[in-house]
Amino acid sequence: MNIDSLRRAISLDDVSSPVTAVSASARTASSRPLGIAPDYLQASVSSRVQISDQGRLRAALADFQTAVGEFSSADRIAPIIAESDNTRVSATVESSEGLPKSLEVNVSQLAQSQQLQSTDFADRDASLVGTGTLTLEFGRYNPSGNTFNQGFSPTRTVKIEVNDGTVAGIAKTVNLANTGISAQVQVENGRFRLSFTTASGAEQSVQIAVDDSDGSNRDDATGLSRLSFIPSEQPATGRNQTEVTTAQDALLTVNGAPVISSENTVRNAIPNVSLDLKEAGLATITFRRDVDAAVRNLQSLATAYNDFRGSAASSATRQSTDVTGKLAATLRSTQLENTDTTLTLADVGLELSDEGELVVNEASVRAVFQSRPEDAVTLIASAAQQLSDTARNELGALPEIKDTRVAAGDGGENPFVANARLQQLQSVLNGQPTLLAASLSTRNLYGLAQYLAIAQL
Repeated sequence: MNIDSLRRAISLDDVSSPVTAVSASARTASSRPLGIAPDYLQASVSSRVQISDQGRLRAALADFQTAVGEFSSADRIAPIIAESDNTRVSATVESSEGLPKSLEVNVSQLAQSQQLQSTDFADRDASLVGTGTLTLEFGRYNPSGNTFNQGFSPTRTVKIEVNDGTVAGIAKTVNLANTGISAQVQVENGRFRLSFTTASGAEQSVQIAVDDSDGSNRDDATGLSRLSFIPSEQPATGRNQTEVTTAQDALLTVNGAPVISSENTVRNAIPNVSLDLKEAGLATITFRRDVDAAVRNLQSLATAYNDFRGSAASSATRQSTDVTGKLAATLRSTQLENTDTTLTLADVGLELSDEGELVVNEASVRAVFQSRPEDAVTLIASAAQQLSDTARNELGALPEIKDTRVAAGDGGENPFVANARLQQLQSVLNGQPTLLAASLSTRNLYGLAQYLAIAQL
């Protein structure tokens, strides 16, 4: 038999004497007891089982490392939640870092947007309001001095063409211009008005100057100038829209310190805390670890450990036994030592049963989160990190599995190349005086190629 031809046909680099045994084994097949596989096939099956066991262990370790790595942060195990005695003044915690024990919040004023409303028109789509240019300036209006001071937002302009000069057309054009205000068409008693709304905050008052195509920029009788709003001017002479609401900031105190916010979601009062204001009033806000989340996450951690134990047990290798033992030792030895007490994982509700399963004692979890919540999350996070580190180290120590499958093509799985190789292999074998020459199917050839490859022949 031409072994080089066989090697080229199935793209194997290492061809040794067991391949030549194919012909000899076939010639003596009739003398071998039924049910007894040739030695080289028995060896390949053993090799394949060993590789499969190592592959399962490697996959299980990788899954376990990923799963427990999710719990190496205290806030991931049991995030901080805020509880308020006033549902209209609430809080959201982004991180536990630097949190006080509680907040006393006194809201005297909510932030709001400025809203302007035009005079009414007979229809929304047919009558021409006017054409020209709207110039928008954003800033703060001082009623005591009757002055408008432009803020940091840039001046914006919106050109109104004749095709867009209706009530609906102007609203659409302003919204498409993305100027910082929104425009809506309002209907009342069969009449139509334009309404303009700014962002919230005292610095978001708007002044609208009009360059009217009819040449009259401030009258309120005709043309685009009916949309003029210059707050320092008199009605009908430049202040031609009605101010429904004024732009203003939220005003509050937090633990006695004054806070000003342009929005009712206040992010500048306390680091890592957002306040959500829905009305003026008093509120006491306290913070605690979410024990319900802690119970759920500890159950997930226990499931990840037990799933790994099951996968490791099915692989039945020395490495799987060693890794399982190291992980169990980590669970037993991890503890948090303070000056007066020592906290173990069993104290926080994570216990190893007599059978080696990791179980969660919910009563213990709730008890320790009532008395020592920060110590509990610190200990659990430390244990999760150690388990993840152990899994990573053991994963790196496993022998690398060499992929010895027959390649179907240099660029990946190519069915045409694979079929050509199998045809070449059949051609080679058909020329040999062996039982293999009889009715060899593509499936049988591929299986033989896989056996030879796994055995590294």
